Amino acid sequence: MKTIIAQTDFSDASINAVLFAVDIALEVNATLQIYHAVPDRVVLIDDMDYDAEYAATEEAMQRLETLQEKVKSYTRYRLNVGVQLKYGNISSLLEQACRHDVPFAAVMSATEKTAIACFMQGSETLSVSSTIQVPLLLIPHEAEFRGFRKVAIATDLNKVYDTMPLDILTRWTDAFKPALEIVFVKEDDRFEAGNVSEAVALQTHFEKYYPSFCYIKNDSVANGINTYLSNNSPDLLIVIPKKHMFFHTSISRQFILHPTVPTMILTGHQ
Repeated sequence: MKTIIAQTDFSDASINAVLFAVDIALEVNATLQIYHAVPDRVVLIDDMDYDAEYAATEEAMQRLETLQEKVKSYTRYRLNVGVQLKYGNISSLLEQACRHDVPFAAVMSATEKTAIACFMQGSETLSVSSTIQVPLLLIPHEAEFRGFRKVAIATDLNKVYDTMPLDILTRWTDAFKPALEIVFVKEDDRFEAGNVSEAVALQTHFEKYYPSFCYIKNDSVANGINTYLSNNSPDLLIVIPKKHMFFHTSISRQFILHPTVPTMILTGHQ
């Protein structure tokens, strides 16, 4: 059975992301595991307040159990949901969890309200997106799940069979059966022969979903993708970061930290 992992720090944005994950789990008949990380503290033994540490952990567990009950009520007890409280960094904890269970997806919020929260959440999100090897869904604050009826895959049309995890993409398209659009941004109108053959390869691979192809002329890949999002409003944008191509770190950062639609970060083959 499929499993979805959701992370929460109990902020409004992360609770919304958990509920988004709940709706996905119901859609694909998956179980849900909700994770909360309690940061390790490096302190002198003489300075440690064991009562305070215990009280903080107990409070976090109570909040997790309250969220668990909220999810059960929300789904009318149709969803198998578990909670996990772990000590450590959320990035390493999610990486370990994803290696152990290989979930269908990991889900976390992408935004916070305050500047310091935004900074901390941004650091966590970047770290998680670079370490886990399963689909990572980043959910904008207040986004609601209405199904993935229209999905856009941003690509550089460069060695797609060697660098894109087509097996995972195929599982996702089979699960939701969306209208699929392949989005390609280029600074000029000159299509190289390689671009054409790669586009045909992708369209052939996903032929049962009749994928359309959207070419956008723009000097900036990020601006071109944002133009596409503004004009087309897909339910999900899939981004595949590559270290030395297309969505390299500087470009990926914008879509990881400030997604305007639910965004899947899918690590490609390097």
